[in-house]
Amino acid sequence: MLKRYFEQFGEIFGAVVISDKNTRRSKGYGFVTFRHPESASRACANPSPIIDGRRANCNLASFGRPQPAPPYGRLFYLTFKY
Repeated sequence: MLKRYFEQFGEIFGAVVISDKNTRRSKGYGFVTFRHPESASRACANPSPIIDGRRANCNLASFGRPQPAPPYGRLFYLTFKY
């Protein structure tokens, strides 16, 4: 569901919903990795999208410590809560 919703904004490398290791139930958030930073920005233009009938929060993030941008563009993540 997560990938299906966000692929309308651009090419996605991957999408993952974080789950509890014991119960395997969703913890209510996940990450989407876009190929282009502009896609992540478009996806967060609406900071509270409705995904699968639930209101979500959309935030930009990046890998670890700030580093110089690679020549192909930096990868961004989207987080959501529901």
